[in-house]
Amino acid sequence: MYTLYDKAIVIFPKITGLISVISSIEIIRDLLKGPRAELEKMKSKLLIAMNISDLITTLIVHIIGTWFVPKGTLFWSAGNDNTCDIQGWLFTLFYQSGLAYNAELSIVFLLYIHHSWTEEDFSKWSSFILCSPPLLVTLLFIPSFRYYTYMN
Repeated sequence: MYTLYDKAIVIFPKITGLISVISSIEIIRDLLKGPRAELEKMKSKLLIAMNISDLITTLIVHIIGTWFVPKGTLFWSAGNDNTCDIQGWLFTLFYQSGLAYNAELSIVFLLYIHHSWTEEDFSKWSSFILCSPPLLVTLLFIPSFRYYTYMN
């Protein structure tokens, strides 16, 4: 029924995704177990948030992968249209949030190095810096809910 290729393109991402999940968990664990002063730094907070987004994205796309795809579509597919839609929306939210956290990390490094910001400067903006990626992504994707017609 399914060729070796069909099975391979489903199984291999689960294996590599598992490696990515373990790596993300280890990075988060190392950041959380580090010195308290290091944990309070903005770069550590952003790295934790970015790795959490990456962890959830990897779980949704690679580990869960085809299980949420409508049954009979691919090898190991067991979902329906609704689970497929949920997986797509969650992937979009967390993947784009991870990209935004990566961009923010670059901006934080720029402010550290080029503009000589200190942790005190970042403490004034920490809530905005940490909450803006998921909020921005959510606000950008709200209009697409209105015009969403796939599978409906």
